[in-house]
Amino acid sequence: MSHRNPPRTRLARWAGLGVWALMLSGPLVGFAQVSPVESARKLKPAEGLEATLWASEPLVNNPTNMDVDSRGRVWVTEGLNYRLHRARNTGLKKIDEADRIKILEDTDGDGKADKVTVFADHIYPVPMGLAVEEHYGKDGKYKGCKVYIGNSPDLLVLEDTDGDDKADKRYPLLTGFGGVDSDHGVHGMVLGLDGKLYFTHGDGCCSVQQDHTERPQNFDVVDKSGRHVSSDQLANTLRVNRDGTQFEVLADRQRNNYETSLNAFGNIFTSDNDDDGNRGSRVIWVMDGGQYGYRTPGSPRHWGEEVPGTVPKLVGTGNGSPCGIMVYEGKLFPKEYEGAVLEADAGTRQINFFPLSRHGASFRTEYKVFLGSDDPWFRPVDMTAAPDGSVFVADWYDAGVGGHAFKDQDTGRIYRVRPIGAKAKAAKPDFGTVHGLIEALKSPVVAAQDAARRGLIEYAKAGDPNAKPVDPNKPEGAKQLDPKQEAVTALVNLFSAGQPFERARALWVLHAIVGDKAAEDALKDRDPRIREQAVRILGRDDRDNGRVEYKDQAAKLPAPASAHLEALLPLAADPDAGVRRELILALRNLPTGQVGDALKTLARTWDGQDRWYLEALGLALGGRDQAFLESLFDGTLYGDLTSDDTRQVALPPYFPVDRNEAYLVAGTKDLPASALSKTLGLAWRIHQPAVLPLLARISPKLDSPELQQAADDVVMQINDPAGAEALASLAAESNDSIRKRQVLELLGRKLGGNWAAARANPKVLQVIQTALGDPLTRPSAMQAAAATGDGRFADEIKSQARNPKASDEVRVAAVEALGQLNPPRVGEFFDELIAETKGKNHSNSSAEAAVRTLPKLGDANRRLADLIVANDYPLGLRREALRTFARTSEGGRRVLALAREDKLPADLKTEATTVVNSHVDGKIRDEASKILPLPKTKSGRPLPPFGDLIRRDGRADRGRDVFFRGQEGNGLVSCGGCHRVQGRGDWVGPDLSTIGTKYGKDELLRSILNPSAAIGYNYKTAVVATKDGQVFTGLPVEDGPDRLVLKTAEAKRISIRPGDIDDRSSSDVSLMPEGLAETMGDQDLVDLLAFLTTLRQPVSIVGQYQVIGPLADTNSGSPAFDPNVKINLRETVTGPDGRKLSWRRLDANAEGRADLSTLAGDDPKQVVYLHAPVGSPVEQDAQLVLETKGDLKVWFNGKELELPKAQENQPRSVFVRIPKGASDLLIRTAGNPNAALVTTLVADRPVEFSAEESRPSTR
Repeated sequence: MSHRNPPRTRLARWAGLGVWALMLSGPLVGFAQVSPVESARKLKPAEGLEATLWASEPLVNNPTNMDVDSRGRVWVTEGLNYRLHRARNTGLKKIDEADRIKILEDTDGDGKADKVTVFADHIYPVPMGLAVEEHYGKDGKYKGCKVYIGNSPDLLVLEDTDGDDKADKRYPLLTGFGGVDSDHGVHGMVLGLDGKLYFTHGDGCCSVQQDHTERPQNFDVVDKSGRHVSSDQLANTLRVNRDGTQFEVLADRQRNNYETSLNAFGNIFTSDNDDDGNRGSRVIWVMDGGQYGYRTPGSPRHWGEEVPGTVPKLVGTGNGSPCGIMVYEGKLFPKEYEGAVLEADAGTRQINFFPLSRHGASFRTEYKVFLGSDDPWFRPVDMTAAPDGSVFVADWYDAGVGGHAFKDQDTGRIYRVRPIGAKAKAAKPDFGTVHGLIEALKSPVVAAQDAARRGLIEYAKAGDPNAKPVDPNKPEGAKQLDPKQEAVTALVNLFSAGQPFERARALWVLHAIVGDKAAEDALKDRDPRIREQAVRILGRDDRDNGRVEYKDQAAKLPAPASAHLEALLPLAADPDAGVRRELILALRNLPTGQVGDALKTLARTWDGQDRWYLEALGLALGGRDQAFLESLFDGTLYGDLTSDDTRQVALPPYFPVDRNEAYLVAGTKDLPASALSKTLGLAWRIHQPAVLPLLARISPKLDSPELQQAADDVVMQINDPAGAEALASLAAESNDSIRKRQVLELLGRKLGGNWAAARANPKVLQVIQTALGDPLTRPSAMQAAAATGDGRFADEIKSQARNPKASDEVRVAAVEALGQLNPPRVGEFFDELIAETKGKNHSNSSAEAAVRTLPKLGDANRRLADLIVANDYPLGLRREALRTFARTSEGGRRVLALAREDKLPADLKTEATTVVNSHVDGKIRDEASKILPLPKTKSGRPLPPFGDLIRRDGRADRGRDVFFRGQEGNGLVSCGGCHRVQGRGDWVGPDLSTIGTKYGKDELLRSILNPSAAIGYNYKTAVVATKDGQVFTGLPVEDGPDRLVLKTAEAKRISIRPGDIDDRSSSDVSLMPEGLAETMGDQDLVDLLAFLTTLRQPVSIVGQYQVIGPLADTNSGSPAFDPNVKINLRETVTGPDGRKLSWRRLDANAEGRADLSTLAGDDPKQVVYLHAPVGSPVEQDAQLVLETKGDLKVWFNGKELELPKAQENQPRSVFVRIPKGASDLLIRTAGNPNAALVTTLVADRPVEFSAEESRPSTR
């Protein structure tokens, strides 16, 4: 929770709490723990399955990862010392012999572990990730193993060289990884059938240093082949040869990818974690060279999936803590589980289940649940298949989860899930015969497959290297087979007649034994999955992903596909998109002269719908030479671009981006494509200057808003300043004032960023000058004019700043534009605006804007200080002067001096108290606590012990009042001032609508009492000093090359141009107030906790609308169209000036806020209609919450809803019955000074805002 004006004095605020610091340093008793047997009873497996307890404490404690060997033994890494090095969990003690790797066995076959062997101990800090590589002799006897674990800064190998189940060697395979003593480092190991080790590395957000400080630290590794590989691209999925050579980055820009997994064909799936409140946890299918969007430059959205160059997620799972992941390839479960992805989510306390269907160049899936529990301590972290096909599940078992929620070192459980009635079968592996090795290769256990692979390779080495497989139809000579011949023959038989997964595994081993010929032959296979795998074997190229330097030039290998072009290039015409996508990736680093024609063919066969195929094309085409790209965009690639096609067509970004959790559900219908839409889509992905000539030819012919928007999106993505002239042409040629405003706003943003070189372009200046003369486009034109820095616009802009007929929006925009242009004598002009308010009771928007803008003109400290104490000026103006002045350290000190000398005006004391106590400068905050202390609303007496508060029952209804009370106008602390819950409250910190799912009372109370210790990585405060001497603090909600937008603790948005930033840093002090408990009594806290623990109901926020307006329709007048009938988004509507208006797309920002200013402005006589399709998986009741300042009307499925009367600063809500499937939501809002809308639906089951996403789900 947070507070509109959070105090910043950490030690002083804690001193008032006294006993709390001591309480938080002591251990917690185990509230709500239940016995292992009782916990097993609370498990909720999917229909047709059962779950039983297999092991528990003291055999296992705090499992972090798990693997199973060929004999069915369960290997577990334990994390008893989790983040203790960081002094985050000070109530727990370091256990010296921990952390350990254990081997658990069921020796008597009763279905429960009864033996534990400690394989290794003293692994500090916590081991993250586990892969067991077993070694068997030619006689089939167990010889020992290698175990790979993540232990930042090392990727460790622990070897048992004599088969006694004890590690007798320990060494780093690689070193140089970040995320030390956190789960943001190296983790998630799995063995690949190509002989490599696959693993992950988090974003390194909080790597502990020798002095116990923390800093972001990604990996910087020199591998055994002399390749120096590093990354500054956040989290990565990785691989390396098991001898430490050829360390490679597969894909980057993930956040905290706990684990990765592979299926038999070599497809990779990674689980990716997210901060609370973003609803952004996900599973990704990994594309070689792909970027997965976390903190994408230029995107205000969490995963940046609306930006070309970002590969979208496979599935979004909302809030949670995703951990282990696996692909199930056993035969014990029903068919829908075969090849499915299972994911452990410790936050939502369930094992997720994603059945996969191949779709185009990737996959589609549904979100289902494999295993859940009614035990709030159930925290599944990993799962893996047993030899008989059942699934083991490891349970961390704790009250909390994640980096700030570790309570217990004494518990842990392992469960076994299988179909009801299925009996456990003991594993009896045989690694001494070819038949036994083939059976082991068919096992669902990765360790068994891997041991079989190496066993078959070793067996074949003993034979004649030129031996050929025998004809399977002539078995009489089998007894005399050469060892290689025997192994190859068995593998050929499996490849010919096995199940698809078995065939794929056989192909990997055949390739390792007989070489490339096996894969080249498989390029002609009937199964496209095998053909795709064969391309992957011959051409997978990850040599140069990331930052790679070669210490030894001999380690720089050629592109693998270069040796196989004769076999690979014909597959450019393969009918399967997945095969072609893999070929695109294989060719992406080869010279255009060798592969240009093939790449053109591959581009031509894109269906105009598939985002994954398009991203692969982008990786292969984006860096090509200008001449090649111009030939690609000569207008002939997809056929006739002039045909009149009135259908709705697929357009960028080809993926739902309105919500962080949105994804393409299996069964979603794709829109059709046309030659024109394909051309725009490819141009959007390539976004190089080479696309501009073709875009200039086709843009005037784009008559639908969708196609116009797509063309605008293409230009927006072009970083080259040549895009400015193209955008200026779009604005000049458009007769639609709304579109022209949108284009001008975009032009202004880009000129302030990476189009700076085009500021003096004559076409750009001319279109801005013309737009300044049009009242409808003037505000946007002034922003663009300011971005040019051209003083010739100053006189026109000055006239608007003093125009009494102009709206507040226009006058404020004029003043701010003048501040950026800084023409001669503008300071005098600002003084005149300010002086006009002297002696008046009320200020005005122009004068207040002038006060805010004074620092841009130079040193304004004296002028601002004078205004603060000038009682003949209105209070609003002096308040603005105080806020502006105090943003600098000097100003903050001067305000405190005024207070100390009793010269601070009484009517500004409250404002000054708030400002200086939340100042970015710690010294000013400390001084403020003595001179202008924050008021206390409670007695300040010590509260009851921590445990007593947890045990007490509170009333959730009263807790809700505590949460929102500051918003009711009584001046008390408001959690809702910074946190949104079910559509209500401001969105500064995380949305807490489902916080009760992840945290119990104890962890919630800790976050209230010590917020800076629990601050999420994504919610660290940015401290930005601008060149005019001001300092701003807030959370970055948009951080791109064109602008930085901060959300302050007061829920205000501050936009800063990159060129205006002098210094930027981050703070570990939370925006959430550390003295929050001082403003509450003990019953307030108990009630607040009761309310927070009830917050489990998902919220769905509309992220994209179709809008039309402005229309002159009012409550008393006739509507522009009949809202009671189904809306036809292809029809036009006549506007107030007689022009035909079309529906167009409007995207909400990352906070769900749709800006309506370019459509309706602040004129209450102008209205805008917004349409959003609503898809529900079931029939259900929901609460519709709408936040806007304007007049509202709402229709749901053609029926007008009766809204409550508007109350100041409060959203309006109404309950509605949503049918299963697709519905229509229509909203009409009038213009107002803050023309924006946030629409939220709160329901038991999440709803989607696309009619195609409304398929029923078992989630």
